[in-house]
Amino acid sequence: MSENSHFPLTGPDQPTETVGALLDILHGSWKTQAICTAAELQIADHLANGCRDIADLAVACGCHAPSLRRLLQALTSLGICLEHDDGSISLTPMGACLRSDGEDSIRSWVIWWGKHLLPVWGQLPYSVRSGKEARSKVTGVRGFGQLAEAPELAGLFHASMTELTRLVSRELVKHYDFSGFGRIADLGGGHGELLATILENVPDCHGLLFDLPHAIDGARQYLDARGLLARCELVEGDFFRSVPDTADIYIMKSVLHDWDDDRAASLLANCRSAMRSGARLLLVEHIMPERLTLSAEHQSLARLDLSMLVALGARERTEGEYRDLLDKSGLRVSRILPVGMAFYIIEAVPQ
Repeated sequence: MSENSHFPLTGPDQPTETVGALLDILHGSWKTQAICTAAELQIADHLANGCRDIADLAVACGCHAPSLRRLLQALTSLGICLEHDDGSISLTPMGACLRSDGEDSIRSWVIWWGKHLLPVWGQLPYSVRSGKEARSKVTGVRGFGQLAEAPELAGLFHASMTELTRLVSRELVKHYDFSGFGRIADLGGGHGELLATILENVPDCHGLLFDLPHAIDGARQYLDARGLLARCELVEGDFFRSVPDTADIYIMKSVLHDWDDDRAASLLANCRSAMRSGARLLLVEHIMPERLTLSAEHQSLARLDLSMLVALGARERTEGEYRDLLDKSGLRVSRILPVGMAFYIIEAVPQ
C-alpha cells in the first residue's frame, strides 16, 4: 500500500470529516513544493505575455513536457494557472505574483521559503525540546551567518525581504506622518525598500540605511534605480556594537523578532544611546495575542512564531513583552498603530 493512501481511521469518536480535515493540514506541504518549483522554473515569467502551449512552455522552461503538464494541473487546482479548452495555459492574478518583475511579486520569498527555510522546519522537534535554533543543524551556520559567505544566497534573502517589505511599506506611510523629520535611519534595512518608500513620500527628508556589508552593495543599486541614492547615506555596521547617532527617527522593521530577549535588549540599548533629545524609535513588528484561537490570522502568527523558534531561536512577542523590553532599555512606548498585513508600529521615545 502506498504511503499516501488514506487508511480507514474512522470510528465512533472520530468521524471521517475530522480525519479528512487533519489529513488536509498534514498534506499541505505539497502546495509549498509545487509553488516553489513553479517559481524556480520561472513559469510565471514565461507566461507573462499570455497563453502558451504546454510543449512550447516545456521548451522555454527546459522541462519534460508530460511532467510539466502534471505540475501545471496542480497549479491550476491551486488557482495559480488556468487551463483553457485548447490545452493552453495562462496565469491567474494570483499566479502573476510569481513573476519576477511583478509589482506584487513574491517569487524570491517563495524560493527562500521552499528551498532554504522549509528544510529547517524538519528540526522543529529539536527546537521544541531544547528551545534552541535548528538552522545550524541543517546548514552548519547559526543565524544569518550564511549570508556573509554566499553572495548569491544573500541576494536571494534580501530580494525576498524587499518583496515582503513592499507589501507593508505602502501602508506604513499612510498611517505614520514622517514629515518634520530631517533624517530617517533604517536599521537592518536590507536593500532599502522601506526607506525608499518613505523618501518618495517625504521629499524633504534624507535617509540613512545601516546594515551589514552583504546588504550594502545591493542597497546602493536598488536606491540608485529608484532615483534616491543622492538622498540616502549607506553605512556598514553591526547594530549590536553601535548605532549611528545622527538621525531624528530610527526604524527597525521585522528585526527585533529575529533575536532572543538578551540580544534584543542589547540592540534596544544601543538605539537608546544613539537617540538625541526628541528622537523616536519605530518598531514595525507583529504583535502576538496573549492566547491564540482557531482563525486564519492566528495561524499566520503561529507560523511566524514557530519559524522564529526553529530558524533563529527567537520569537514573536506580545504587546506587554515589547513594553517590558523597551522599558528595560530606557525607552517608553508612546503609541501603537496598526498598519495592515498584521503589522503594528510601536513608537517609543527616551524615558
